[in-house]
Amino acid sequence: FFFREMAEQLEVQLSILPKEGLYFPPPLDKSIENTLELKNDGNKVITYKIKTTAPTHYHVKPRMGILIAGQHSKVKITLRAQDPKAPIPQHKFQIEARPLTQDEVNEMT
Repeated sequence: FFFREMAEQLEVQLSILPKEGLYFPPPLDKSIENTLELKNDGNKVITYKIKTTAPTHYHVKPRMGILIAGQHSKVKITLRAQDPKAPIPQHKFQIEARPLTQDEVNEMT
């Protein structure tokens, strides 16, 4: 399970750990939890949203958020129990991130 970062590289500096993606080892007949860490390495306030190609198979918390400069967030991604006879899924995740405008930041305060 790999992540594609959809951030404008010049405006958003978002670190994603683990860099190699998440691994949900078989057997998949029980829920498996992983933790993803997002860190804002830039100097702007950013917002992020995590999407998946299989939203009914995963519980993602928090699914979206706001990170100020230097802040990090831990995201729990839980694969719900699957039929053990089903083929191993090839699901994908996408992390969208963008800087907030000054007006958006002002609205938050």
